[in-house]
Amino acid sequence: MGGPFVSRVSHIRQLDIGPVAVRGHVAQLTPPDAGATANVSEAGNIGQDILSRFHVGFDYRRGEMSLAQRTEMRAVQMNDPGMRAGRKPGALDRFTVAGVVTGGPAYKAGVRAGDAILAVDGVPAAKLGGWGLRDRFDRAKEGDKVVLTMADGHKATLVLADFAPR
Repeated sequence: MGGPFVSRVSHIRQLDIGPVAVRGHVAQLTPPDAGATANVSEAGNIGQDILSRFHVGFDYRRGEMSLAQRTEMRAVQMNDPGMRAGRKPGALDRFTVAGVVTGGPAYKAGVRAGDAILAVDGVPAAKLGGWGLRDRFDRAKEGDKVVLTMADGHKATLVLADFAPR
């Protein structure tokens, strides 16, 4: 609605939540004037990846949230293609690339903003559904290869990597 939301990602050294130290997780860093994150009453936003490691309780009367560690927290690999792509109205047979991170896997494979992806690993984009492209990357591991069939006829092979700075 309001245009693209641009942020950067990095691995955090350490985030202390009470007695629990979270190390190596990927953090999304947003500029101080970026939409909802520009709220001066908020110092940050703990994401689902970190909160999923806790049993979360809310005491609405006291305005408190409690966290009890659920599992051992391991660092998460980013395994990201380094691109944003989605569907445009009237073009459900393709994903259109909105942006590419310089130096990321998509960039290295020759994918650029404005390109159209017709298939992912041989599965037509029309059969993947709106979230199909993202689902494919979410299931991937570092080093996995994903082959994109582009509208111009060439195939781009992305080798997924955790390229977030540490």
